[in-house]
Amino acid sequence: MILLRNGLIMLLFLFLLGCGTKPQTKDPDRLIANQAAPATIDVSLSEQQAQLLQAAKSGDYQQFEKQLEKGVNVNTKDAEGWRALHEASVSGHTDIAKRLIQKRAEVDAKDADGLTPLLVASVNGHTDVVKLLLQNGADVNAKDKDGMTSLHGASVNGSTDIALLLIQNGADVNAEDKDGKTPLQRALSVNRTDMAKLLIQNGAIRK
Repeated sequence: MILLRNGLIMLLFLFLLGCGTKPQTKDPDRLIANQAAPATIDVSLSEQQAQLLQAAKSGDYQQFEKQLEKGVNVNTKDAEGWRALHEASVSGHTDIAKRLIQKRAEVDAKDADGLTPLLVASVNGHTDVVKLLLQNGADVNAKDKDGMTSLHGASVNGSTDIALLLIQNGADVNAEDKDGKTPLQRALSVNRTDMAKLLIQNGAIRK
């Protein structure tokens, strides 16, 4: 199993996403949405909790509401710290993400690697989910264990619309990850020239 606790490994998968390649390992399925990968079973969850998380991932709103009606806690998390809001955000299911927030899901919840719903939505290019999370107070400068912010993720992915949205909501364009790299440096490392221009126009410093 490849873990995404190493910033360089994460950037590799972000680059693959930008090239249209979908990695098939479990953890990239989490960070980078991969609907073709089989669902995994977490024995730490009850059947209803597992069904809530799976419904949020697949976008099955009917099944999702069914589990809410049964009183399943919206902040239920699996062994890796992923919650329904992570699953909805990584897959771009805005309607489910909105409902979760209405039910008081923790907008800035972090998984075992420090990933937030905003970060995984930004990496995957889900603009509407990003907007929703920001409107509901998501921390735009939250970092994962490798010091990566949502802007780092969007910069490598090449999502200029999301990057601009993050910047307009206070993202630090010169934030450094644990390797001392800024969003601009990460964008340039994978030849995201349009992204680099946007970042420079908004105060990114060349280093």
